[in-house]
Amino acid sequence: MATVQVCHAQRRGEPGRRRLPATRSAALTTVAMETIAAHHRPAMAISVEPHVVDVLLPDLIGHDKRPSSFVLYLWLYAMTRGMGRKSAFFSYQMLTDRTGLSKRAVQRAVAHLQRRQLIRASRKSATSVPEYTVLTPWVRG
Repeated sequence: MATVQVCHAQRRGEPGRRRLPATRSAALTTVAMETIAAHHRPAMAISVEPHVVDVLLPDLIGHDKRPSSFVLYLWLYAMTRGMGRKSAFFSYQMLTDRTGLSKRAVQRAVAHLQRRQLIRASRKSATSVPEYTVLTPWVRG
């Protein structure tokens, strides 16, 4: 309802406000397109170790039947090692938004990856945002 009221106020052409389309569906489409444009980032290229694709992918997806774990691992890998960082802080909300997985799928994937010793999630307190470190146990040294 608030969206429609804003649309009517903007349709009247009040100064300092941008005009939105008159219909509700056109207004929602405009808002959606602007949101996508604001959050769109250019494609990022990262180098992934061959072990991730050759061994980890078939193991997590084929053997463990956990494709969400592989998606989350790959995203965390890109956001940490792919950017030259050891670790990074991510909330469950951010992980769900960025990977497209549900909150429960992310929670299960985090637990599975921790069990497999592929990530480490540490918190300073029970309610703080976890710091994720991507582990590569196949790399020595």
